[in-house]
Amino acid sequence: MTTGQKVWRAVVEPVFHGVFSLVEKRRLRQSFARIIILGYGRDSLRYYENGRWVTVEAELMCGPADVDRVVYRGCPLKWNDARELLTPDEREKLFQKVGEYLDEAKIKWKFSDAGPS
Repeated sequence: MTTGQKVWRAVVEPVFHGVFSLVEKRRLRQSFARIIILGYGRDSLRYYENGRWVTVEAELMCGPADVDRVVYRGCPLKWNDARELLTPDEREKLFQKVGEYLDEAKIKWKFSDAGPS
């Protein structure tokens, strides 16, 4: 990392950290009223429910693929608050809601039982 990048991070990161923290708290509050699903980074989605979240691996495909996203069902899914694994019923509900979210967004997707490479 260059000196310019280090200075930029030292100055800007504290400001944006506060903003991102406020946004995250708002999402967690809203998740008590409804399920929220959002993109998180390039290759994952965040699923918010009942004041907690779980990260779902959903790789963004590029090139002449027939799908835009591959959602990996084989990855371990843990709630952020207690680090406990989702129950089978919670997993099925999560994958159903993620599928509905991607369909509403008109994103071509498919499930994969393998893990991300």
